Amino acid sequence: MIFLAEIADKMPTTLQMWSAMIIYSVIMSVLGIIHQKIALIMFVIGGIISLFLLYASYHEAFLESFFSQSVQDEMGAAWIVNSLASSLCPLLFTGTTFLWQLKKKSNLVPETDANGMQ
Repeated sequence: MIFLAEIADKMPTTLQMWSAMIIYSVIMSVLGIIHQKIALIMFVIGGIISLFLLYASYHEAFLESFFSQSVQDEMGAAWIVNSLASSLCPLLFTGTTFLWQLKKKSNLVPETDANGMQ
């Protein structure tokens, strides 16, 4: 006999995972809007946090012998995919902010008039 809800009641829902990751990512990205060096620092910190969360999600879903099988049985593949994907939010948000800072700083595309002249 399989008893469900042994793990599901202790794990975050997909909405809670995404909400938390988006809130943390937005806070880190807003700090990066201030200056390009801060954006670079936030990008590095976001990358470290994303790698740590990605490993933790992977570890609990696939590597722990009894726990991983219970997670897969109770939570399903959709929960595992969302857990892995939401872990990348800090990296993506802070990376976007850093790229925006680089583009703003360098102005790669010069302004042109209607005739294509600079």
